[in-house]
Amino acid sequence: MKIGNAYRFAPVLAAAIALSACNQSQQAANPADGAANTAVGAHQDAREDIMHDWGAASKEMNAMLKDPSSFNADNFRAAAKKLDQDAWVHFPAGSEGGDAKPEIWQNPTAWQQEIDKYKQAVAALNTAAQSATSAADVQAQFNDVGASCKSCHQQFREK
Repeated sequence: MKIGNAYRFAPVLAAAIALSACNQSQQAANPADGAANTAVGAHQDAREDIMHDWGAASKEMNAMLKDPSSFNADNFRAAAKKLDQDAWVHFPAGSEGGDAKPEIWQNPTAWQQEIDKYKQAVAALNTAAQSATSAADVQAQFNDVGASCKSCHQQFREK
């Protein structure tokens, strides 16, 4: 092949190189988008982890309430305190997905009302737990927390 023929293919080679650059993944082409996707996933994971902690703590407290002879005030207080974690910071705009329904972001007023009900119920449970010496001392407040969770899940959690 003559050198002159090689120059005939130079435009084709340049076009091929340019087109191959267009075939980059979106994350590589725009690293900020990849970071945003990671942040969204981190928020979803964090809120699910906190709610799983809530579930485990609730299960522990419920066992003590079902069998009042197993009630341990210190363990109950520690479990109730776990319900005070702030999962709500992990629901920023743009973090839709997971088990969260879009209604969270579409109806922020109703969402905030559910958050407020939960926080009030947990505060009342923690207050009652501070002086509790028996399961009967915290049963009503525990039931209120459970009702709050159920209400929120009915409106804002995918089944």
